[in-house]
This record gives sequence, C-alpha cells and structure tokens, in this order.
Amino acid sequence: MSAHPQSTSRLLAPAALVVFAIVFLIVVVASLGGDGDTTDSDRASSTTSQQDGGRDRAQRRARRRARTPSPNARFYTVRAGDNLALIASRTGISLEELRTLNPTLDPQALVTGQRVRLRASAGATGATGATGAQGAASGE
Repeated sequence: MSAHPQSTSRLLAPAALVVFAIVFLIVVVASLGGDGDTTDSDRASSTTSQQDGGRDRAQRRARRRARTPSPNARFYTVRAGDNLALIASRTGISLEELRTLNPTLDPQALVTGQRVRLRASAGATGATGATGAQGAASGE
C-alpha cells in the first residue's frame, strides 16, 4: 500500500468545508424566505410589527399636523432647517406679505425658536415686525 498513511485530520478538513457550505446555503435560503413555511409565532410577530408600523405612521402624521400652523395663527415659530420660502409655503402667505409684516426680519439669519408674524394684530395700524426676542419682549 502507500508508504505514508493519511492522517484523519487531512480527511476531516474537506468534510468540514462541505458541511459549512451546506449550513451556509441553508441559512441564506431561509433568510430570503425561500421555504415559504410560517408558524403561528411568525405570523404573530409579523402582525405586531405591522401594528407598530401603523403607530409610527400615526405619530409621523401628528407631527406633520403640528408643524402646519392653524389658519388663524398670528405667529410662526421657526424650526431647524426653515427658510422664509418654506415658511411661506407652509402657512400659505406670500413672501411679500411676510416681509411686510416682519420688516426687521433678516431672511438669511433665521434662528430656531424665532417668531415670525403671520397676521397683523387687531389693534395694529401699521405692520410691525415681531421676531425673535423683540417679539417676545413686546408681550405679543
């Protein structure tokens, strides 16, 4: 026979490689949903995740509604990322009207938390700009 007997480790290495490849293939196919079998616990977790997704959508809608000022709002509070054109589109007020109502407003220097006047106050005879700390200090 042969002069050098084969060791068992030389035989186990290729067998382990084949077993690893088979297990890897099974895991990949199962993760892709290839077998189509679902258990009751799988369905329950799927339903729970759908309900969570519905809750997330409802929360996003509520936040979106909160961002849109009411039609009778007199002020808009600036949020991060806002610019004058975005405020105009959200509120339905033209840029010219916003500039007229807020003459001291610098469109390039909007600050988060700053207040932008949307409507003239009832007793106002002219347009005054109530923005930022100035508007808050005047008690409006």
